[in-house]
Amino acid sequence: MAVFDGEILDLDFSGVSDLAAPPPGMYPARVDECHAALSKTSGEPTLYFQFVLLGPEGFVGRKVRHSRSLQPQSRPYLKRALAALGYTQEQLESHLRVRPEELVDMTCAIRITNAMRDGEMTYGVARMYPITQATGAQIAPAEAPFSDLEDAAFDNLEPTTSPKVADEPDDILPDDELGDLDELSEDDFLGL
Repeated sequence: MAVFDGEILDLDFSGVSDLAAPPPGMYPARVDECHAALSKTSGEPTLYFQFVLLGPEGFVGRKVRHSRSLQPQSRPYLKRALAALGYTQEQLESHLRVRPEELVDMTCAIRITNAMRDGEMTYGVARMYPITQATGAQIAPAEAPFSDLEDAAFDNLEPTTSPKVADEPDDILPDDELGDLDELSEDDFLGL
Protein backbone atom coordinates (compact mmCIF):
# COMPACT_ATOMS: atom_id res chain seq x y z
CA MET A 1 0.00 0.00 0.00
CA ALA A 2 1.17 3.52 -0.71
CA VAL A 3 -0.33 6.75 0.51
CA PHE A 4 0.83 10.24 -0.39
CA ASP A 5 -0.52 13.08 1.73
CA GLY A 6 0.98 15.80 -0.49
CA GLU A 7 4.22 15.88 1.49
CA ILE A 8 5.19 12.39 2.66
CA LEU A 9 4.97 8.97 0.98
CA ASP A 10 3.75 6.27 3.39
CA LEU A 11 4.92 2.97 1.85
CA ASP A 12 4.37 -0.61 3.04
CA PHE A 13 6.89 -3.00 1.47
CA SER A 14 5.97 -6.06 3.55
CA GLY A 15 5.50 -9.06 1.28
CA VAL A 16 7.16 -7.31 -1.68
CA SER A 17 9.95 -9.39 -3.20
CA ASP A 18 12.84 -8.12 -5.28
CA LEU A 19 12.58 -8.43 -9.05
CA ALA A 20 14.57 -11.42 -10.23
CA ALA A 21 16.36 -11.18 -13.57
CA PRO A 22 14.61 -13.33 -16.17
CA PRO A 23 16.64 -16.48 -16.80
CA PRO A 24 18.65 -16.49 -20.02
CA GLY A 25 16.58 -17.75 -22.93
CA MET A 26 13.98 -16.93 -25.57
CA TYR A 27 10.90 -14.84 -24.74
CA PRO A 28 7.98 -13.63 -26.83
CA ALA A 29 7.87 -9.84 -26.67
CA ARG A 30 6.04 -6.78 -27.97
CA VAL A 31 7.65 -3.41 -28.69
CA ASP A 32 6.18 -1.12 -26.03
CA GLU A 33 8.19 2.02 -26.85
CA CYS A 34 10.65 2.97 -29.56
CA HIS A 35 12.52 6.19 -30.26
CA ALA A 36 15.70 7.44 -31.87
CA ALA A 37 18.15 9.63 -29.99
CA LEU A 38 21.82 10.37 -29.63
CA SER A 39 23.51 8.02 -27.19
CA LYS A 40 24.61 9.97 -24.15
CA THR A 41 27.71 7.78 -23.81
CA SER A 42 28.87 7.63 -27.45
CA GLY A 43 27.08 10.62 -28.94
CA GLU A 44 26.05 8.45 -31.90
CA PRO A 45 22.50 8.06 -33.24
CA THR A 46 20.77 5.07 -31.68
CA LEU A 47 17.38 3.37 -31.91
CA TYR A 48 16.05 2.54 -28.44
CA PHE A 49 13.46 -0.19 -27.85
CA GLN A 50 11.48 -1.06 -24.76
CA PHE A 51 9.91 -4.51 -24.94
CA VAL A 52 7.15 -6.01 -22.80
CA LEU A 53 7.50 -9.74 -22.24
CA LEU A 54 4.43 -11.71 -23.31
CA GLY A 55 5.41 -14.91 -21.52
CA PRO A 56 6.02 -17.09 -19.63
CA GLU A 57 3.87 -16.69 -16.54
CA GLY A 58 5.79 -14.86 -13.86
CA PHE A 59 7.47 -12.62 -16.43
CA VAL A 60 4.45 -11.37 -18.40
CA GLY A 61 4.52 -7.59 -18.45
CA ARG A 62 8.21 -7.31 -17.48
CA LYS A 63 9.90 -4.55 -19.42
CA VAL A 64 13.27 -5.07 -21.10
CA ARG A 65 15.28 -2.41 -22.91
CA HIS A 66 17.45 -2.78 -25.99
CA SER A 67 19.27 -0.45 -28.35
CA ARG A 68 20.61 -0.61 -31.88
CA SER A 69 23.22 1.79 -33.19
CA LEU A 70 22.33 3.60 -36.40
CA GLN A 71 25.98 3.89 -37.48
CA PRO A 72 26.88 2.40 -40.90
CA GLN A 73 29.02 -0.38 -39.39
CA SER A 74 26.04 -1.47 -37.23
CA ARG A 75 23.42 -1.55 -39.96
CA PRO A 76 23.59 -5.35 -40.44
CA TYR A 77 22.40 -5.71 -36.83
CA LEU A 78 19.67 -3.12 -37.34
CA LYS A 79 18.60 -4.89 -40.54
CA ARG A 80 18.34 -8.18 -38.64
CA ALA A 81 16.30 -6.46 -35.90
CA LEU A 82 13.85 -4.99 -38.44
CA ALA A 83 13.55 -8.40 -40.13
CA ALA A 84 12.64 -9.87 -36.73
CA LEU A 85 9.82 -7.33 -36.52
CA GLY A 86 8.41 -8.38 -39.89
CA TYR A 87 10.07 -6.25 -42.55
CA THR A 88 10.56 -8.26 -45.72
CA GLN A 89 13.86 -9.00 -47.40
CA GLU A 90 12.67 -6.89 -50.33
CA GLN A 91 12.03 -3.91 -48.03
CA LEU A 92 15.41 -4.38 -46.36
CA GLU A 93 17.37 -4.50 -49.63
CA SER A 94 16.57 -0.92 -50.56
CA HIS A 95 16.18 2.53 -49.07
CA LEU A 96 13.76 2.22 -46.14
CA ARG A 97 12.02 5.02 -44.29
CA VAL A 98 10.63 4.12 -40.87
CA ARG A 99 9.17 6.17 -38.05
CA PRO A 100 10.30 4.65 -34.75
CA GLU A 101 6.79 4.92 -33.27
CA GLU A 102 5.51 2.68 -36.08
CA LEU A 103 7.53 -0.17 -34.56
CA VAL A 104 5.42 -0.01 -31.39
CA ASP A 105 3.13 -3.05 -30.91
CA MET A 106 5.16 -5.22 -33.30
CA THR A 107 6.07 -8.62 -31.89
CA CYS A 108 9.19 -10.73 -32.03
CA ALA A 109 11.15 -13.18 -29.96
CA ILE A 110 14.03 -11.85 -27.91
CA ARG A 111 16.97 -13.73 -26.46
CA ILE A 112 17.80 -12.49 -22.99
CA THR A 113 21.23 -12.90 -21.46
CA ASN A 114 22.36 -12.26 -17.89
CA ALA A 115 25.59 -10.80 -16.54
CA MET A 116 26.95 -9.72 -13.17
CA ARG A 117 27.65 -6.00 -12.98
CA ASP A 118 28.83 -4.29 -9.83
CA GLY A 119 27.76 -7.35 -7.83
CA GLU A 120 24.22 -7.33 -9.20
CA MET A 121 22.63 -9.65 -11.77
CA THR A 122 21.58 -7.64 -14.80
CA TYR A 123 19.89 -8.74 -17.99
CA GLY A 124 19.52 -7.47 -21.50
CA VAL A 125 18.47 -8.39 -25.01
CA ALA A 126 21.19 -10.18 -26.94
CA ARG A 127 19.21 -10.53 -30.18
CA MET A 128 15.77 -10.23 -31.75
CA TYR A 129 14.23 -13.07 -33.82
CA PRO A 130 11.09 -13.37 -35.93
CA ILE A 131 8.25 -15.12 -34.09
CA THR A 132 8.11 -17.69 -36.92
CA GLN A 133 11.64 -18.86 -36.01
CA ALA A 134 10.87 -19.18 -32.32
CA THR A 135 7.53 -20.99 -32.26
CA GLY A 136 7.04 -23.13 -29.24
CA ALA A 137 9.47 -21.38 -26.88
CA GLN A 138 8.73 -20.41 -23.34
CA ILE A 139 12.16 -20.30 -21.80
CA ALA A 140 14.93 -22.15 -23.53
CA PRO A 141 18.68 -21.98 -23.13
CA ALA A 142 20.13 -19.24 -25.31
CA GLU A 143 22.19 -21.76 -27.25
CA ALA A 144 19.20 -24.02 -28.07
CA PRO A 145 18.33 -24.23 -31.77
CA PHE A 146 14.82 -23.05 -32.61
CA SER A 147 13.71 -26.59 -33.51
CA ASP A 148 14.30 -27.64 -29.89
CA LEU A 149 12.05 -25.00 -28.32
CA GLU A 150 9.03 -26.71 -26.84
CA ASP A 151 6.67 -24.57 -24.79
CA ALA A 152 3.46 -22.76 -25.71
CA ALA A 153 4.31 -19.13 -24.89
CA PHE A 154 4.47 -18.32 -28.62
CA ASP A 155 1.36 -20.29 -29.68
CA ASN A 156 -1.07 -17.37 -29.95
CA LEU A 157 1.39 -14.91 -31.50
CA GLU A 158 1.41 -14.14 -35.17
CA PRO A 159 4.41 -12.65 -36.94
CA THR A 160 4.14 -8.97 -37.67
CA THR A 161 3.09 -8.48 -41.27
CA SER A 162 3.28 -5.54 -43.62
CA PRO A 163 5.07 -2.98 -41.46
CA LYS A 164 4.41 0.57 -42.51
CA VAL A 165 7.09 2.32 -44.50
CA ALA A 166 7.11 6.11 -44.80
CA ASP A 167 6.93 7.01 -48.50
CA GLU A 168 7.16 10.77 -48.61
CA PRO A 169 10.37 12.70 -47.88
CA ASP A 170 8.58 14.95 -45.39
CA ASP A 171 7.57 11.87 -43.36
CA ILE A 172 10.95 11.92 -41.59
CA LEU A 173 10.66 13.22 -38.06
CA PRO A 174 12.37 16.56 -37.59
CA ASP A 175 15.13 16.59 -34.97
CA ASP A 176 12.99 18.69 -32.63
CA GLU A 177 10.38 15.86 -32.50
CA LEU A 178 12.87 13.20 -31.36
CA GLY A 179 12.50 14.24 -27.74
CA ASP A 180 15.07 15.11 -25.12
CA LEU A 181 18.32 13.57 -26.35
CA ASP A 182 19.92 13.78 -22.93
CA GLU A 183 17.11 12.25 -20.91
CA LEU A 184 18.88 8.91 -20.26
CA SER A 185 22.34 7.55 -20.71
CA GLU A 186 22.56 4.40 -22.81
CA ASP A 187 23.51 2.44 -19.67
CA ASP A 188 20.54 3.83 -17.75
CA PHE A 189 18.26 2.99 -20.67
CA LEU A 190 19.55 -0.58 -20.85
CA GLY A 191 18.98 -0.96 -17.13
CA LEU A 192 22.57 -2.06 -16.56
